[in-house]
Amino acid sequence: MPNFIPTDRKTDYLLPPSVDDWLTQDHLARFVVEVILLLLGATAAPVPTSAPCAWLANHA
Repeated sequence: MPNFIPTDRKTDYLLPPSVDDWLTQDHLARFVVEVILLLLGATAAPVPTSAPCAWLANHA
């Protein structure tokens, strides 16, 4: 017999509308997000907006 998890069908949402409702300002998850954003910003190559099709053709 399967083990079903009981659910409440009257629940409006599964997660809070905002992460701020659950995480404090000094939570580790906020630090991890900041580090990832810094790393992505340092390694992401800017895409020229003047001729994106030409840029994509040369870098595809």
